[in-house]
Amino acid sequence: KDKMKKNQLLILLGLLILPIQVVKADFTDVPKDHEYYEAITTLEDLGVVEGYADGSFGVNQLVNRGEFLKTAYLAEIHDSDPLNAREVFPFGEEASIEIKPPCFSDFTGTEWYEPYVCWGKGLNILSGYPDKTFKAINPVNLAEASKLLHKTRDTEYKEKKKNEHWAVEHIKHIQEKGLIPANIKKIDQPLTRGEATELIWQYLINRPERQKEKPSNYFRWENNNFTSYELIGYTGESLNAAPYFRKDEKIYYGNIQSEYFKEIEAENESFKVVYFDAYEKRRYSEKSRKFTLAIAMDKFGIFNPGKRLEKSDSQSFEVIENSFAIENYSIGEATYGYGKDNENAYVITCYAYKCQIGAIRGADVDSFQYLGRVMAADKENTYDIGKKIENVHLDADSFEFISFDLGKDESGYYFIDEWQNVKPLILLEQTGNNYYFTDEGGKVVYQYNTNWGPESKLIEVENMSPSDY
Repeated sequence: KDKMKKNQLLILLGLLILPIQVVKADFTDVPKDHEYYEAITTLEDLGVVEGYADGSFGVNQLVNRGEFLKTAYLAEIHDSDPLNAREVFPFGEEASIEIKPPCFSDFTGTEWYEPYVCWGKGLNILSGYPDKTFKAINPVNLAEASKLLHKTRDTEYKEKKKNEHWAVEHIKHIQEKGLIPANIKKIDQPLTRGEATELIWQYLINRPERQKEKPSNYFRWENNNFTSYELIGYTGESLNAAPYFRKDEKIYYGNIQSEYFKEIEAENESFKVVYFDAYEKRRYSEKSRKFTLAIAMDKFGIFNPGKRLEKSDSQSFEVIENSFAIENYSIGEATYGYGKDNENAYVITCYAYKCQIGAIRGADVDSFQYLGRVMAADKENTYDIGKKIENVHLDADSFEFISFDLGKDESGYYFIDEWQNVKPLILLEQTGNNYYFTDEGGKVVYQYNTNWGPESKLIEVENMSPSDY
């Protein structure tokens, strides 16, 4: 009887699709050098994700809770690897699979996402909100996504400690595997379609032990027998991260901790790991710490661990040494910085022992400069961890931070919050450490005090209008 219910559920969910036209071609907003290209195209080929009728994937659009559940479900049932002991229903045979829509008070029984959400509820991996709603159209954030994915693979995990965020153990689990996309900086940060697809692909699909047939160039160390290989260097903080080896004029890259390695396409004679001196600064601190940044390269280009970046120039590559800053994930920290060569500007992210590098396509190399914190700019655009900030441009030559969150250039003042959201301001008055501003709408007065330190905020002044000045 239970088996019949499972089969009926598979048929029901398999027939349901999003009301979006499937586009079986490279998406217009996901070029081949895009950081999420492999994840998106792989899951598209598997029928897990699809694009829009205009040919785009919507890579930067936020993904809601219902969409995330559907993508996770389709990725999960795709896996029929016998190494996965939980088979199609990976949450344990003991789980309840009863689905009787509506399973939440804000469902009517007609929403396309309802079967997927009820599937998750029936398998005890989600519970919704205290008011018995699920709010499927709300954007999914890192905490929620981590909990869902963690519970697909691990039904036994540590309960949270007193006064600890409910998602701590889930995010630690994902982060320890180095799977959190570099752009995700906060525990409650909403995920984009690109970030969500990357996370689901990395966690549910792209794991060596989940592959039925390993590629011929992928192998596993037997009893840690890698002593016959020459260690070239590693691009992380320990050998548990991203080492490169050489043997028989071939280059190998992998992870000693997981014991999986693979041969990569690299020019043997010129391949090397180059170490750069860099200095990172913690937000709200004037002190900096020197550290060593390791980048792999050969004469044809530089490597983002395991794969050569297209149109990169190893001969001219340099690290902007004072451009590194630490930002907090809430659960763990990551260091972000910048580099450039004659072809591109690059954003560099170091977290979970591993450093990754990605080209900022379209950036003007000659005018590209570091601004402070995790921001940079060229003559036309401003970048937050390598991503272009829309509708705001800070002048790279004249911009400077006055305080932790307040900066100015030749055009005016800007308040920049912890997520690098930039708010242009018009100065009304400065008296000592107190600044009074209005915004472009000219209806509100704000106060900012540079002595407030890390607690600095842009405070709206009550009962005062710009006309008072």
